[in-house]
Amino acid sequence: MLPLTDDVEHFLRTCTALGEELSSRADGVRVFPVRLPTFVDGREIAGAWLHVPPGFLETQSVEVWLPKAAVLRVPHVEDGGRLCFVGDPGPTSGALPKQRIEQTLHQFYSQFCSPWNQGALDGHFREEALNYWYLHCAQRRSDGNPVTRLLLLDNPPEQLRCGYGVYLPDKRWVLFGDPAAMERALPVVGANQRRVNVQIADVPIVKPLTPDTWPRTSRDLERLVRLRLPDAVAERFLNGRGKGNRPIHRLVILRAPECSFGFLLPGGPVSPVRCGHSWKVQRVRQPLPLPVDRLDVAWICGRDQHSEIATRQQQRVLVVGVGALGSFVVEHLVKAGVGHLTLVDSDSLSAANLGRHALGANDLGRNKVEALASRVMEAWPAASIMPVPLTLDSWLKRHSLADFDLILDLTGEPNVRLHLEQARQRTPCPLLVGWMEPFAAAAHVCLLPAGQPWSQALRDPLDTCMAINWPTDVMLREPGCSSQFQSYTHAAASYAVAMVSEAALGLLDGEVPAPLLRSLVRGRRFLEKVRQGLSYREWSANAADRDLTIWDRPWHA
Repeated sequence: MLPLTDDVEHFLRTCTALGEELSSRADGVRVFPVRLPTFVDGREIAGAWLHVPPGFLETQSVEVWLPKAAVLRVPHVEDGGRLCFVGDPGPTSGALPKQRIEQTLHQFYSQFCSPWNQGALDGHFREEALNYWYLHCAQRRSDGNPVTRLLLLDNPPEQLRCGYGVYLPDKRWVLFGDPAAMERALPVVGANQRRVNVQIADVPIVKPLTPDTWPRTSRDLERLVRLRLPDAVAERFLNGRGKGNRPIHRLVILRAPECSFGFLLPGGPVSPVRCGHSWKVQRVRQPLPLPVDRLDVAWICGRDQHSEIATRQQQRVLVVGVGALGSFVVEHLVKAGVGHLTLVDSDSLSAANLGRHALGANDLGRNKVEALASRVMEAWPAASIMPVPLTLDSWLKRHSLADFDLILDLTGEPNVRLHLEQARQRTPCPLLVGWMEPFAAAAHVCLLPAGQPWSQALRDPLDTCMAINWPTDVMLREPGCSSQFQSYTHAAASYAVAMVSEAALGLLDGEVPAPLLRSLVRGRRFLEKVRQGLSYREWSANAADRDLTIWDRPWHA
C-alpha cells in the first residue's frame, strides 16, 4: 500500500472539518473525528468519524462512520455504523486524493446532515424497508435460533389466512405456500431433511413496515391476529399446540405488496440446534424477526412479467428435442413462468455434447430429458416437468396433442416434423419449429397457430428456408457411428436460443395471429471466419454487410 503523500497528510491535519487523529487501528485504518453541526432536539448524533483505509491512494475509498446507536435510528446507516451515501468517487475517478476527501466531507454535510436535521430523510426508511428489516434480523440472529429463514412459495393473500407450513430443523428454514408450490419445492429444498409442521398466520398489510412501526412484543402480534381472525381460529393459533397438545412453532407473516416481514412467536418447543460440533438448546422468549425470501413464481421468474405469469403457470408445452438448442430453451421457458412441460427425446448425453448442452459431465450416459428435468426442477421449483425418454412416434402411439397449448420441435429431423404434422391434423395445436444452420450462421423459427400447416402434400419446406448455400461436406460424422452433426459453438448458438425462446413465449401469449417465419442471419465477416467461399441465398443477401440481421416473413406452407 502506498503511504499518503505529504500534501494529503497536511490536509488531514489542517482541515477545519476534522479533529485530531485518533489512535491507529490494527487494520491500518486511520480515524479522524468529523465536526458536526448543531442538530435540533431529537436528531442529535453522538459523533462521526472519517475512515481513511490503507489502500486509499490505490483501490479503496474514504468513508464516514456514525455510532452503532444510530443503526435503525438514522436512515442510511449500515450495520456497525458505516454511513451509506454517495461520497468518495474513488481512485479511478481521476480526482486528486485531497479532492476526494473534500467531496466526501461536503456530501456528508449537504446530503446527509442538513436533510436529516430538516426531516427530509424521514421517509427513507419506507423506501428501503426490506434493507433495514434484514439489518434488524441480522442483529437478532444467533447460532441458537431455531428458525433463520422463511421462504414464501405463493403470492400474498387478499385476506388473512391461518395455515400450516413446513419446518426443516436441520436447515432451520420454514417453507409456506399453496399445496402445489410446496409439493414442487419440498423435494428440492427439503431433500433428505426432517420435516415438522408449524402454524402460520399470513397477514396482508397495505404499506411496508419501518423501524417505528415494527411490532416489538408478542402482545403487539397477538393483538393483530385477534383483530384480523375469527375468534375460534385466533384462539387455536394463539394456543400454540399441535397434535397431542404438544407445543408447536408459530409464525406471523406481515405481507406488504413488495416486501414481507416474518416473526417467530415465543412459546414453541425447545429446539436443539447444532452449532459446530456441539448442540445448543434455544427457547424463544421474545418475537424473533426473520428474513423472508419469496420463491413464488411471479417473483423468481422475472419481476417484469407479472401480468403474464398467472396464465403461463397454467400452460402446457411439449418440447421435442432437448439438445444444444432445446435444453437451453427449456430453461428459458421455466424462468419465464411456464408451469408444465413435457420433454420428449430418446437420446442420452455423450461427451461430444458437453461443449454446447445445458447438462454437464456429471450427467454423461443419462437420458437427456430425465437429467434435464431433474436439474431444472431442482434449480427452479416453479414448474412441473415430465421427462419422456422415447422417440416421438412411440410417444404419439399412446398420447395426443389435446392437452398442450404449444408444441416445440427443436430436433431438425424431417421424420419428427412429419409425425407432428399428422398429429396436428387430428388435434390442431400451435406449433413452433426451430432449427439452426451449420456454425449457427443462421437460425430460423416457424410460428404456426393452431390449424396452420407446416407442409402441404408431405413436402417438407425446411430447405427452402435456408439462408446460406452449404456444400455437401459441411455435415460432419462421428467416428464409429453413422450419425451426422453440425459444427457450432455454444456462444454462436446463444443467439438462436434467445430468438426461439422469445418466439415461443410470443406464441403462448397470443401475440402471433398469423403464420410467421423468423430468421436470424449472421454477416459476411462471421461467414468468412467459419468457412471460406460461402454464399447467401437471394432472399438473405442483404445480411452480408451487417453483423446480424433478423427477418420476419409470412409463412406459406
